[in-house]
Amino acid sequence: MQIIPFEPAHLRAVAPQCAQSDFTAYIKALDTDALVQCDAAFTAVDGVDVLGCAGVVTLWPGVGQAWAIFSDRLLAQPTSLTRGTARALDRIAAAQDLRRVQATVRDGHGAGARWLSFLGFELEGLLVNYGPGGSGDYWMYGRTI
Repeated sequence: MQIIPFEPAHLRAVAPQCAQSDFTAYIKALDTDALVQCDAAFTAVDGVDVLGCAGVVTLWPGVGQAWAIFSDRLLAQPTSLTRGTARALDRIAAAQDLRRVQATVRDGHGAGARWLSFLGFELEGLLVNYGPGGSGDYWMYGRTI
């Protein structure tokens, strides 16, 4: 696995894990150019295969929203995934002068919740009907720096 700079085409090349399958239609309609801001996103690849993408979108000065779309193949490499993401989040937070980064995980996606905890995020509360199109409840996690 190698971490490379994010490009909009990468996001559409990922086959999302089952827990993120509800984002497929949303990704197709997304303005991915907005995600390429100030080197605040990255892509995991294996050769020419895109395994996943992640990054942070600045909501307002000092606060960012983390996002990630991962394939099942990438999840099979949890140590590399976690280490690479932790380094990238630290780099992005420092470069963007963020004091808070937040992320959401769908209710019932235990592996996603545990992974955010490994990355230093703390559970903050439940967002009811928060998902794409109001589908599903999500948990908000925050990481203050």
